[in-house]
Amino acid sequence: MSAGRAAARAGTTLLELLVVLAVLAVAAGLTGIALNRREEPAPPSFAARIADARREAIRIGRAVTLTLSDSTGTYVVRAAPDGTVLGGSPFAVDWVSGHPAHATR
Repeated sequence: MSAGRAAARAGTTLLELLVVLAVLAVAAGLTGIALNRREEPAPPSFAARIADARREAIRIGRAVTLTLSDSTGTYVVRAAPDGTVLGGSPFAVDWVSGHPAHATR
């Protein structure tokens, strides 16, 4: 190779520069999409709503009635001021603590 030809090849071509810029643009776009993806917060679970009703009943000193609906039907749960919770069996609520009851052993 001659010295003149080696000196001419020392830089980058416009095509190489455009390819690098295109790759960086795609990477930045994918990063932006990933960072902007916001998930909607999940609605409070039945257990959380029952626990909130129990806390509220204890706080205000009156019974709190809560109506909960799902695909199988509508259920009424009542939280008493002494902390007990009475509700339908689908919720498997421990009537003393208001927490979800564990599976039978």
